[in-house]
Amino acid sequence: MTALCRSIAQKGFDNISSLIKGAEMVEVRLETTDLTIEQTRQLFGLHKNMLATCRPVGITEKEQTAYLQAAIEGGAAWVDVEIEANDDYRKSIISIARKHNCKVIVSYHNYMETPQFLELQQIANIAHSMGADVVKLACMCKSKTDVINLMNLYNSDYQILAIGMGAIGSVTRIAAITMNAPFTFVAASDENATAPGQISEGTMKILKTKIESQSEQ
Repeated sequence: MTALCRSIAQKGFDNISSLIKGAEMVEVRLETTDLTIEQTRQLFGLHKNMLATCRPVGITEKEQTAYLQAAIEGGAAWVDVEIEANDDYRKSIISIARKHNCKVIVSYHNYMETPQFLELQQIANIAHSMGADVVKLACMCKSKTDVINLMNLYNSDYQILAIGMGAIGSVTRIAAITMNAPFTFVAASDENATAPGQISEGTMKILKTKIESQSEQ
């Protein structure tokens, strides 16, 4: 069953703690927070299904490693590492994750376009070979063809999460439920989206209920 993953990019331990409550799954974008390492460790012990993400934006690789290690040690169920990350950094995070029974997502992001299908497939295969439990590809969609190319990735022999960014790509976030993706990202509210085209959790709950009820018929 596909979980709705509430994506949080906020500051303040108490604020983030309150935003976690009631979620099926939670992603915390650690590079956007002002948490200490100890607060990060504590935060990831508050929910059983949390994803630790720390993008290399305004933060050093050493800081990324410290945040993600603390999250994993605190109880993160998932950790995200970018496909283009330094080999030593990526291998270090994956090694820490394995020791703590934390699943690894190797992710690819393209905020400009969606590559052709064969290139997407090649990228996905490389990510999988790096030790990913789930391969995530998030690309800006400008046409229906882009959406179709992303959806065709679900024919892979390993777990995929294919996300189309932008208005045209929004349908992929819903389709992830029908494709039995492990999760799909949602915004806590329309005002708190962390990526273009992200759908609010309230709307996705309604859609998920309809999809699941139809599949049972």
